[in-house]
This record gives sequence, C-alpha cells and structure tokens, in this order.
Amino acid sequence: MPRGFWLFASVIVTAMSLGSIPATSLEEEQALEHNPEKKLLPVASVTLEPFGTGLPQRGQWRNAFAIADINGDGILDLVHGPPRKGRGWPVIFIGDGKGVFVRWAAARFPRLPFDYGSVVVADFDADGSADDIAIASHLRGLTVLIGDGKGAFSESGRGLGLRLPGTSSGSSFCPGALVAIDWNKDGRIDLAGLAEGPSRLALRDGDAAAECGIRVFLNEGDAWRAVVLDQEDRSLTGRSLAVGDVDGDGRTDLLSGSATLGFTDLLKRNDAGQLDASGWKALPIPAQALVTAVALADLDGNGRSDPILAISAAEGSTWRNTLQVNLSFPGRFETILISPDGQTSVFRALATGRVGHDGRVDLAAVDGEGALSVFRAEKPGSFKLVAKESAPSWRAGCAGYDVHLADLDRDGRDEIVASFAGEPTGIGSNTRPSSGGGIQAWKIKR
Repeated sequence: MPRGFWLFASVIVTAMSLGSIPATSLEEEQALEHNPEKKLLPVASVTLEPFGTGLPQRGQWRNAFAIADINGDGILDLVHGPPRKGRGWPVIFIGDGKGVFVRWAAARFPRLPFDYGSVVVADFDADGSADDIAIASHLRGLTVLIGDGKGAFSESGRGLGLRLPGTSSGSSFCPGALVAIDWNKDGRIDLAGLAEGPSRLALRDGDAAAECGIRVFLNEGDAWRAVVLDQEDRSLTGRSLAVGDVDGDGRTDLLSGSATLGFTDLLKRNDAGQLDASGWKALPIPAQALVTAVALADLDGNGRSDPILAISAAEGSTWRNTLQVNLSFPGRFETILISPDGQTSVFRALATGRVGHDGRVDLAAVDGEGALSVFRAEKPGSFKLVAKESAPSWRAGCAGYDVHLADLDRDGRDEIVASFAGEPTGIGSNTRPSSGGGIQAWKIKR
C-alpha cells in the first residue's frame, strides 16, 4: 500500500467489563508519599463522577482545546476554537475553581475568518501573562491573538499566513494539531504544527498542493518565520502532536501521530540549536498501522520524556487498538504494550497527569465512540485500566476529539476534561439523533 495513503475508518465499540483490581487505601497512599523508595502499590479501581456546570452539551467541539488561566485570576479556564457549524468566534469558559464555568462575555476578537480547529494558550508576547491564543482554523492556516487579560484580543500573526475568504493568498499549511514550544531556546514561545492534509475538495479538483509534514514557526517578536522539517517527506499528516525532551539534552523535541499507514518517522529531534530536525531511531510501529494519538511524559523519573502511542494495526480483516509505551534510555527504547480487552474503537486523544497523590503519572484517553478510559500506573511504563465510561445518551454517536488532565479545583489531584463531536451519517448505528457533541468534565473518586 502506498506510504502516502490516508486511511479513514470508523469502528463499532463493544461493551467492556473490568476485572477486579486490588484496592489501595488512603493510608497506603499517604504512606507512599513519605516512602523514600517510592515503591508502587497496587492500583485501585476508580469512579468517574461528573464535575462542574456550564460546559456545553450541544455543538461539535473539535479539534483541540486548551486549559489555562486566561484572565490572570489564578484559576484554570477552558479555551476552545469555534465549534464546527457554529458561530465563527473562539469560545472561552471562565472557571471559578469549584467546577462552575461561565462563557466569558467580555471576550472580544478581531474580525478574522475563524473556523473550527486547534488552539493553544501561551505567553507569546513575553509580557509575563499566559493570555495569548494561537488558533489553527480548519483549511485556513493559523494566527495568534494577543490578549490583554481583560478579554480583548488583537491579531499578531504576521508571517503565519491566515488565508482570507475569497483570496488565494495565505498559507497552504493547515495544522491539524498545534503546540507551543521554545524551539530555538531564545526565550520566546514558538509554534509547531502537524499538517492536517489536503481537503477532499482540493483532491477532487486536482489540487493537492496543501503542505504536509511538521512545520515550526519561530517567534521573532513582531513577526513569525516558518521552518519546514523533513522537506524530503511529503506524506506525514495527522491530528496529534506532543512536546517533550526525549533524549534528555535540555531541548524540547516533537512527537507526532500519523494518518499515513505504516509511517514510523514520528520523532523529530531538536538538534543542538539547529533550525531543522535530525532523524531519530524509529519507534517499533507495525507496518500496517496508524498512530492515531500521541503523548509525551517522563514516566520513570530519568529526565527523559517517554513516547506514548495509540496504535491501530491491521490484523487480517480486523483492527487491533493498543497503547504502546516507549521508555527512553540513552540510544534505545524499552517498549511496553497495553492491550485493553474489547477496545474495538481507535483512541483519538491521550493526556497524562496525576489523578492521585501518589506521584504516579496516569493516562486518560478518548476514543472514536466517545468513551473515556482512565489508566493508572502500576510501575513506570505499565498502566492498568481502572475506569471506562461510554458516551451518555446526550452525546450518543459523538467521537472524542481531545482530552486534558488538570487540577481544576486546586485540591492536588487532576480532573479530566474532554471534547466530543459528531453528527448522524445515516449509516449503521449513527442514524440516531445526536446533540452534535459537547464538552464534559469528570472528577476521580475512589
């Protein structure tokens, strides 16, 4: 099969039962915190409880959102691009630290052709406040909005090339995933994006000129400068991108997913001050596989970020959906496979964080049927599925698009927030009515 072939497929999730898992008491957790050897105790099953009010239960919320303190009050908020088929403005939900979210009525944006897509929040103008938004609009490219902390945003996207309606000018690079990164270690926050790929309309018209691969945009203060990575390879596209220091050299590297069957060159090393990326030892990805989601986190405390991949691999006439953890060591990876029973739907987004007080790095995932799965660390690199919740009736038929772990109520444990989108297709089980999607939050309970 050609390397540049894009595969789009939907699969049906089946019911999944959880085996009994030894419980860990609060006393054991507290003892673990004071245990200098940090021995990992058996993980316990957990309960997912709805958390918070004010988040939407209608609308197609895709592709990726950000959790950040956008108004400088010390409390985390939620920043999302405009929902698909919704009003064309970014949406900000201000949190109160107790689970209540209110849409920020004071938010004012420049008149730009916003569309659904991915957003990240960072301090792009170096004023000391992380209140600026980078937004990748579907098939229009990207831009940056500088915030004043009070709700007013102004465009600062010179060099990014957001494509305006009715014109052919603008960037042909349209990110399906976007991350903030100080690529050249100059103290300014840069951007990196993974191409979404050409649209079906463009392909139908014989125009496949949309840029592919990964591109870094260097922040030069008053403008942005593009740096193309892997110019020889024009087949990489996808909707998942992660940042972390994989080789422990103090520079942030990039890890991408891929919508290209069998693509393995997913690690892009930030090579000692160069403005391009050198290759990395290929991760052990099956030849007939897609990498549908990625994450990076230091799972074993050795100062190196470890790649976590969601893999959907062809096995005869079926697809097997697994998680692959790659512990990073000098010159090699130690690979651990996690194969949840009955996982017939692809994982579409991954997030790492801490849902307990034991110091473990935990993992959350959402899949193509809108189910949320929570995995807790048994030992470095090994995760145990401790909870799975299928889509409730109000968002039935909606796929997961993004997930975050963040301490929304400042109690020392992360909550889970995920976004969903979908619409009836008239095919199979997806003919049932749907809200179109929504955003949902959970709190972990023992």
